[in-house]
Amino acid sequence: MDNFYIEFSEHVNKIKQANIPIIVEGKKDRAALESFGIQNIIELSKKPIFEIIEAISSKNKNCIILTDLDREGKELYGKLSRGLQHLGVKVDNSFRGFLYNNTSLRQIEGLATYVENNFQNGSVENVGSINGETKCKTHPG
Repeated sequence: MDNFYIEFSEHVNKIKQANIPIIVEGKKDRAALESFGIQNIIELSKKPIFEIIEAISSKNKNCIILTDLDREGKELYGKLSRGLQHLGVKVDNSFRGFLYNNTSLRQIEGLATYVENNFQNGSVENVGSINGETKCKTHPG
């Protein structure tokens, strides 16, 4: 089984189990993560960044920032990360770093399609955990 797919599944399972807020840029990014069963997603949309930072820091000690991996997404990540950390929120960037270092993906909205098209014809609905073990079923695409 492809090591990327195993590690990807482990990240997804960790995120689902932690149930901490995940900040994304918009609706399509939210839909991509929801296709993996990830919840507790906060869209930036057109909300001021300071409002997002204040809302998250008032209720959470941890969060994940999964803005796009392009230049604009990196700038947003930096602003969010600095603001949240300043207010005592720990930012987990392990999944973001994994995607940046192991894929050519730069837009989060394309995550589901990227996984399906590039890894053993893996289906999004088959990324998951069975009996505590990470399993990734594949089927002909």
